[in-house]
Amino acid sequence: MTDLKEGQRMKYQKDGRVFEIAKIARDIVILQALDDPTQVLTGKASLDSLFERVPPADSRESRSFRRQTHAAVSERRGKEGTA
Repeated sequence: MTDLKEGQRMKYQKDGRVFEIAKIARDIVILQALDDPTQVLTGKASLDSLFERVPPADSRESRSFRRQTHAAVSERRGKEGTA
């Protein structure tokens, strides 16, 4: 798969979860799930067999969703630390 860009969305073919490309380094791609704190590390060569591209969404919506998700994860971690 060529022309990969950070911020591009990819759908995991196995379960339909949507990930965003967080980092690209040589032959490795790091994807961040949009709905939970899951990250996936995979090779560029395997992206075609594991993921499919998702059309770009409104960037304002994406940033807002990411902020809400990170806030929820931080809040959850804070509660776990006090339990």
